[in-house]
Amino acid sequence: MKKFWNGKEISEKNLVDLITECSKDNWKNSDLFRETEIACEIIAYEDYEGKEEDIECIIEKLKGDGATLFDLEKAIQNGEWYFMESDTWKKYNKRRM
Repeated sequence: MKKFWNGKEISEKNLVDLITECSKDNWKNSDLFRETEIACEIIAYEDYEGKEEDIECIIEKLKGDGATLFDLEKAIQNGEWYFMESDTWKKYNKRRM
């Protein structure tokens, strides 16, 4: 069974805990793209329509591919996600343009 880099089982709770821990530490030494960090924070902290589906899909991808922060980034970098419909994501992308 694949696990997160911190040794914990890949699950919804542990995914949210990992994101929360990294976010509280200001993503120190993560080397992720800022948009990945924003997406992760939306997934962990916000309630939005489709959140459960996003998390289920991410968990499935991580179980198959691995479970580091880079694997998480790779899992969400392609495709359409419900978090992309959140106000936070839209505001972030509007500022980038």
